[in-house]
Amino acid sequence: MIRAGKIWRAAGVSINHCHSRRISNIIPCNIELASELVDVARASVSRRYNAPPRHSRTGLPVVAFFSRLWGRDVRHHGEFFDIEGRLRVPPSKQGRPVIFQAGGSPQGRALAGRAAEGVFAAELTKNQAIEHYRLVKGFARDHGRSPDDIKILPGLLLSLGSTEEEARRRSDEIHDAGPASYSINWLSQAIGYDASKLELDEPFPDEVLGPINDTQTFLGSVGFRESIVAQIRKTNPRVREYLKQTRYTGSGHAGFVGTPEQLANHIEDWFHAGAVDGFNLQPDRLIDGLAVIVDELVPILRKRGLYRHEYETQTLREHFQAASPTPPF
Repeated sequence: MIRAGKIWRAAGVSINHCHSRRISNIIPCNIELASELVDVARASVSRRYNAPPRHSRTGLPVVAFFSRLWGRDVRHHGEFFDIEGRLRVPPSKQGRPVIFQAGGSPQGRALAGRAAEGVFAAELTKNQAIEHYRLVKGFARDHGRSPDDIKILPGLLLSLGSTEEEARRRSDEIHDAGPASYSINWLSQAIGYDASKLELDEPFPDEVLGPINDTQTFLGSVGFRESIVAQIRKTNPRVREYLKQTRYTGSGHAGFVGTPEQLANHIEDWFHAGAVDGFNLQPDRLIDGLAVIVDELVPILRKRGLYRHEYETQTLREHFQAASPTPPF
């Protein structure tokens, strides 16, 4: 939702930016913009149309003469968007795009419950994930939707190996290839505090882990920061220990370092606990990490009844609808 503005600028949409209008209240303003964007997008693709006729000789869609059949005129004059016109693109097989939401602020989670069909979440612990899962699904129910209408999919950063030791060694090699300053710079942005001023061999000061003092200058993710702070408070590590630990447990998104069998255990545990509907798996190195997921992880999940053997549906929306129902909560 949040990053869709470029699409509408290309369509001739006028956007009144939050930063120029209400700089002192950026997060609520961004959510209000996203909420209006969802309504505008839905209005633009709210009707389904038959596929356009095809040329008798080439078999290609006759676009020039029938594009007017694919949409309807939208007249919207809101706080952030001014639109007079029509979205002239043919409909997809699923009628309208599937809407995903990302962002862990209270306003973002409420918006997800109202409008999203998928959520890219960032919880680091199972208890946090269960709380978030129930909260967002509860918001969906409050808006007259079924909890099954929205799927919660946390990110999971992966380093996999044939043994846990091999996986940790792989993770270390990848992290050590980067500049030493990277982890400090990342932490500074994530928590909204200059981490270079912290004593590496001391625990995090309480004032660093407190609420954000100035939302105007904080440019990171609220959801990521909440997850990171909760993780630090739980284990109370020294700064140096935490930076090392994030190689294996994740930061912002959760991390996992281990074998495909151990990862299958983790997925099964969180799924049956009512913490997730699935995961957004992110291998550390796509060129060889994806093959391990496909060739080693997926067969384990299939044996446990956690992953389909064949697709019986065609579109992303149909895949979501065919997924397991939300457990009672």
